[in-house]
Amino acid sequence: SIASFPKKVWWRSCRSATRMPGSSEGASEEKGALKAKVSEARAKVEALSGRIREVLASRQKASPLNGSADVETVAPSRLKTRRKLVGHFGKVVSVTWAHDSQRLMTASQDGNVIAWNGATAKKAHLIPLKSSWVMFAELSQTGTDMFATGGLDNVATVWKGPEPSFKMEQELYGHDGYVCGARFLGDDKLITTSGDGTAGLWDLKKARGGGSDKDGDDRIAVFKGHEKDVTSVDTVLPGGNDFLTSSTDGTCMLWSVNTPERGPNAILRVPWDDTTTSDQDQDGQNKKKKKRPPLLDVNKAKYVPNNPLVVGCATEALGAYLFDVRARGPVNTFDAANAHDKGAKYSLAFSKSGRLMFVACEDASIEVWDTLLPNQDKPIHCLSSVHSGRVTDIAVPDSGLCVAAVSWDTSGSITAP
Repeated sequence: SIASFPKKVWWRSCRSATRMPGSSEGASEEKGALKAKVSEARAKVEALSGRIREVLASRQKASPLNGSADVETVAPSRLKTRRKLVGHFGKVVSVTWAHDSQRLMTASQDGNVIAWNGATAKKAHLIPLKSSWVMFAELSQTGTDMFATGGLDNVATVWKGPEPSFKMEQELYGHDGYVCGARFLGDDKLITTSGDGTAGLWDLKKARGGGSDKDGDDRIAVFKGHEKDVTSVDTVLPGGNDFLTSSTDGTCMLWSVNTPERGPNAILRVPWDDTTTSDQDQDGQNKKKKKRPPLLDVNKAKYVPNNPLVVGCATEALGAYLFDVRARGPVNTFDAANAHDKGAKYSLAFSKSGRLMFVACEDASIEVWDTLLPNQDKPIHCLSSVHSGRVTDIAVPDSGLCVAAVSWDTSGSITAP
């Protein structure tokens, strides 16, 4: 009887009785055929990717920035920490200056945005947010008391003054991923970037306020072209029509507000070495193995001040680059060879002239690079004792007199000569 059989023996006998003859052999053959097709498809994709990179390299034009004249090394004054911004109780993720270069604003994952007096480092006021998972706060650069925030709740929020009574004006719904960056275009338009791989344009006069329809989409234009998360946005002028985005797909793209349907006006790709390496199989024979690309994430991209043709970017594993839009490629590399050993670069900012570039690093340091010296292996200055945790964002005011940085150590700093 069935009851007299041990349970495992009975189950195995049932499986053997119901198994079709030759079924395991057929399944294994089908699985092997599928693996072969996948390997063949991957090889074709890698070959096509290599051909694309070769064509792009052959079409790259010479940059006017690469002159033959010798450039003297700039000797900046010794930078010192002049002010410490203490008041947050969580990781500080962003910093932005007001148009007057006197006030600045920081956002932290303690769920608060703090406005500071840059001269005294005293808190002007504190704005609590609905979501503590904030990723940025961006002040308007046109003189209007207005700023935008966003984070992991997939919502961009616009706040309006006058100071110190900032109030939530609008909640903008439409993105399908986290909102990680924004930039005002004048007083009535806002560009946002998101983890859904798009950038969105909002007309603040037409957008519904107060989150009246969380399932709606109030964007007047959607900019599609990146393959992965869009990490940052920047503009040359506060009221201009052109803007720049960066992405974890390893590219920076330049766009025009007036022609979203045309796609990006230019694509700048972070280069990486796709050489092959030699390895030995079980029989002791050498076989070529394709080198996998590193993390190509571009964490932040910014224009050189008042120059729509030169762009800087900070990457996750390849250091920092300076691009010339006319050349469609990088014209200067900053520590790309050793960047993986020193950690990721999370943000960057340029001096008022564009000669110096400040880079926020994972190892809690702030690097200062001379943008005109080619292919440097180390910065001309390094601020390593300002913060004790990852430096997440950095910003230079329009006056160019100092540089502000924020960190995971819950503090901010203002550094000046």
